[in-house]
Amino acid sequence: VSPAYVLEHEQVHFALYEIASRKLNKDAVGLIRALPVSTESAQAAVTATQRFLQERLNRTMQQVVNDNALFDRETSFGFQPERQQRWRKTVDGDLSQLTEHTVDLELHPPAGR
Repeated sequence: VSPAYVLEHEQVHFALYEIASRKLNKDAVGLIRALPVSTESAQAAVTATQRFLQERLNRTMQQVVNDNALFDRETSFGFQPERQQRWRKTVDGDLSQLTEHTVDLELHPPAGR
């Protein structure tokens, strides 16, 4: 198996995580609206919010794990360039559709350095 094939394979894995991240960004406003609005105390609100968001993150992470496992089943057992190209086209399309939900993280050195 060529290094280029392996690199592309790992890039698809990375893209699957990036797609999940962008989908969470896209859904952020809806998640905020779906938060519990009535609790008996401020601490109960914090706890309910943390639980709500953690459940959503857990579901998203499980979906990413499932997607990665499916990708591996379809492409990792032998040289499967056609299948891998189908996946690459799919993730490239998904990334393009979710471009506006990318978070630009610039690395800034600590002040004074």
